[in-house]
Amino acid sequence: MSSLELSEPSYHLLLDGRKCAQIIRQPDGEYVTPVDDIPLEWDATQSLAELRDANGMLAESMVLTVRDPSSGMKIYQLPNGTAVDEPTKDALRLGAPYVFVMPRRCVLRPQAQAQQVAVGANTDVGVWHVPALSTDMDVAVNDRVVWQPCLVDGPQQPAWAGQVHVGRAEPHDHCLGGQVTFTVRLPTGAYLRYAAIDLQPLDFSEPEFERVQIGPLELTAAIVSGRPTLLLCVQREMDTLVIREHVELRASGLVRRDGSTWTAVDPTDPLLAEAAAREVYRVLVHDESKQWCLREGGTPIGRVVHRSTQLTGLNGYGANLVMAQDGFNPIEEPRELAQGVESRGTQLRRAILAEPGPGPALLQLELYHRLEPSGAHRCLCWLVDGRYRFYSGDEIVSDDGWHTWKIDLSELDAEVAAVGLLGAAGTRLGGQGFTTWPQALQNSTSCDVASGAALLRWLHLPVLDDRYRSVVRTFLRRHPAVVLQTWLADESPIPGLPFDLEEEARNWAWHAAVRRLMWKWRPQPGQAQSILQALARDAETVPSQVAAVISQLSECDPLSTARWFRSWLEESPAIKIGDDATELIKAVCCELFGMAAFDRQRMVAIVEASLQPCCREMRLSADGEAFL
Repeated sequence: MSSLELSEPSYHLLLDGRKCAQIIRQPDGEYVTPVDDIPLEWDATQSLAELRDANGMLAESMVLTVRDPSSGMKIYQLPNGTAVDEPTKDALRLGAPYVFVMPRRCVLRPQAQAQQVAVGANTDVGVWHVPALSTDMDVAVNDRVVWQPCLVDGPQQPAWAGQVHVGRAEPHDHCLGGQVTFTVRLPTGAYLRYAAIDLQPLDFSEPEFERVQIGPLELTAAIVSGRPTLLLCVQREMDTLVIREHVELRASGLVRRDGSTWTAVDPTDPLLAEAAAREVYRVLVHDESKQWCLREGGTPIGRVVHRSTQLTGLNGYGANLVMAQDGFNPIEEPRELAQGVESRGTQLRRAILAEPGPGPALLQLELYHRLEPSGAHRCLCWLVDGRYRFYSGDEIVSDDGWHTWKIDLSELDAEVAAVGLLGAAGTRLGGQGFTTWPQALQNSTSCDVASGAALLRWLHLPVLDDRYRSVVRTFLRRHPAVVLQTWLADESPIPGLPFDLEEEARNWAWHAAVRRLMWKWRPQPGQAQSILQALARDAETVPSQVAAVISQLSECDPLSTARWFRSWLEESPAIKIGDDATELIKAVCCELFGMAAFDRQRMVAIVEASLQPCCREMRLSADGEAFL
């Protein structure tokens, strides 16, 4: 309670809307309740706990996990219904009554001593009532034993128990979906009767040199996220030894909370940035002794936390989400968690193109929230031939309570490559590209390069995805002047389709994407001058033009800026080696120093990197003054 910000004299504790107890403040400031135990429904997996004051105002709330289906079994003592903390290891009393709650696939044997309770067909569990626990009871799956009770007054371990040793072979890559095997060394004359882990039967080999191989066991999200118990039964003549051992199984990967279970995220699938910010995830690591960080491509996202969290701050331009060892000189290679992070906006869940058929072509837009189409809304369709078309709100219909919008595409003579959802004033509510959007980008060179570059930027397409990055780089390097002018501009060349400058500035996401696309780029002959004309058309003098280009390009990539400046110096007919170049660079430095937002250290680094090979003897002083 001390971690909660509470100030009222008392609060009511509600579970799923039902008042269960009163929390009262003590003279020392602590809050206590006179109730020791609070009953819960036996089949509940989660319960909403709320603290409300005397006026019914909500103070705190949280979701409690009552029963985790992934943990397998729950045992309750009768008649008070107290839960057994660890059913696989805690000792039970012989002859005592219990209630077992297990997955439906499990059977409590012998069935003559247990009664299965009818709970309905829609539940995922089976309930068994045991009037008196006996020594011969067990739980089986497909007639294979997966659990036996640990009794308070159970038999003593046989004298040879210390000769049984359990080991395991570590997985090769420590990734979710990998496999691990166990090895059991047995004394002479002993054999393994059964093996199981968390109500899951395990295969095992025939003894070879008194060793038995168990498994392989797949490292699933449920196994790695919990603390599974390995159950082994070893028989030697008339003696039986039951081994219950907690095993720490670690693997690296990303898991998502689905209801009350954890589901592994397939590292070969893309991850939606908006869904990642809403849902609950855990980043699993195979070695918690090391510091790990999350990176989206080359952009740091933050340190890995060993608890449930939401993945906020993802940019969604298609770069892979990886987990890397923090610090310098990492020993381990980065581990891929998701094959590309994409962004579809705050409203668009997904867009679906109806399969070609006898009826009209149809575009379906599935939304996160109910939204009635109106005159303020539009839908953008980018076609594979490079053209684009807008649909007004009057052309959008919805027949399921405004969760899905439908648009008739029968009049189009080309396939749709990408779609965008526009709100008031052209704000981006969502955007999604289909697998053909690189084809639309390539075809836009024959109709309108600036529009293609603008659509790529506004739709927030995954330009850094490994599948598409080379196509986007080729587009940039063939038309660097027009593309860079569009990508670095504040205004869009397409009317009614403004760029979201505030969103792009978050984490410098768009500039980081452009920098990655410009990696190792160097202008071809003639391109440096065309870039100067495109980015500095309003400047009057040559130094001011050069300074304007340096200022804009360096926001994305100082190294590419230096390469451009060097290329321009080499191919400019008006610049000669010597005094002309010196005076020009001095004038450029003066122009840059006059820009309040420009970093002097960055300018010095750019100009110095640009001097070779035109002016090998030139250097810059600490204040940026050029000299020979």
